[in-house]
Amino acid sequence: MVSARVLILSLFLALSLPGGCVAVYPAMGLRASEPGTAPAGSQVRPEVPETDDAPRTGERWPARWSAKPESPRGVIVPSADRAASLRPAHLGRFHSLRTGEVEYRQAELLAKAIGFEDGFRFEAEGPGSLVFMPPVEPGEGDAAGDEAETFVFVSARPNARNTPEDPRVDLERTWFAFYDASTEETKGTIVLIPGMLGTPQPIIEGLVRYWRNSGYAVLRFLSHPSRFTERVEVPIREGMEAEAGRRLAEIYDERTAECAYAADAALNYLFSRRKPLADKPVVLVGMSGGAMVLPSVYSYAPERYHAAVLIAGGVNFLKISAMSNYAEWIDAITLDWAPDQPGTGRPTPERLERLSNAYQAASRLDATHTAPELAAIPVLVLHATRDRAVPSELGEALWRLLGTPERWVFNVGHELIFIMLPMQSGRLTSWIDGAIKPES
Repeated sequence: MVSARVLILSLFLALSLPGGCVAVYPAMGLRASEPGTAPAGSQVRPEVPETDDAPRTGERWPARWSAKPESPRGVIVPSADRAASLRPAHLGRFHSLRTGEVEYRQAELLAKAIGFEDGFRFEAEGPGSLVFMPPVEPGEGDAAGDEAETFVFVSARPNARNTPEDPRVDLERTWFAFYDASTEETKGTIVLIPGMLGTPQPIIEGLVRYWRNSGYAVLRFLSHPSRFTERVEVPIREGMEAEAGRRLAEIYDERTAECAYAADAALNYLFSRRKPLADKPVVLVGMSGGAMVLPSVYSYAPERYHAAVLIAGGVNFLKISAMSNYAEWIDAITLDWAPDQPGTGRPTPERLERLSNAYQAASRLDATHTAPELAAIPVLVLHATRDRAVPSELGEALWRLLGTPERWVFNVGHELIFIMLPMQSGRLTSWIDGAIKPES
């Protein structure tokens, strides 16, 4: 007999997966990108779009490909496609995206924005990444009432084969949808960071409608940055946990930083076009994996956020990766505890703790380090006591690092806290209203 938990998880996954999401495997005929010249017949030479401001500096924030220190972290590229018509594709374990005209155009715009004038090679996203593809036919998949404006934040990092004589970079992209409020007056902007792979999509769409009707504009990450779930296998040899911890800290910090860079650039782009919104409050809302990166998104630009809501989040990416019952489904970071004996390695509590301690010591952007900074604004936490996807004890740790702000506790698991979220939409919106209300 199928257990109740399996039925609930199946329902949640069915609700969560992005509409039309395709798991792309080599059998589909795609292959790893071959960097080189633009496709024959490509005549796209648009004007350089707006970029984010000069990047914040400091050892906490990883660098991005740039021509000079004051160059922006990336570039916003507007899209003519509606959000409902974009086709999400989760790349398979052994697959890299084949570069096409869209990627060449975006790489060219990025190079111009950062002042890079020489030739270069780039590679598109690799195994495990989530990308959004344009519709096959114009207007395909457009939904009635889909009024969202879409755009993409594009950045790059030098890859392992980069040299001054032969520049090579890895392209990374973050897709956004922006929705104006449906009311005459706009109270502010909600920046919504979803769970991994853009989940839970139907619940997010319902909340977006509710918030718009309640007077809020919504800036929605369609998913985390494309390489956030790119697959990496990290060997952890006995006695070398410190080295593995430093490597994991580098990986997670890079991925978390990209979320912060994308959010900041998207808000700059949005406010340059809707200037009245720039004077309104901005509220961060993070769900699951979105709540895990939210403290660092805030930390990058604390002056622009006025309140935050964290739903089923946690601290310590390393432990979450090791303990989550979603690890095989997401398949992003694999911890190989016995590199010399594949398939046999399982960590002892002591080894996991040593690895975790090394990771925490090397990390700069795990919520363990950035969550206390949110004490400057009103914060609400929604916590599931039976959470196994983001283990509840790590959610408890997050709440304490936040300074024990207001918390709504639900005696359910990770799936049910989101399935029941629509029933909390009115209460949640009332909390946001109060959090941004000026003090009299």
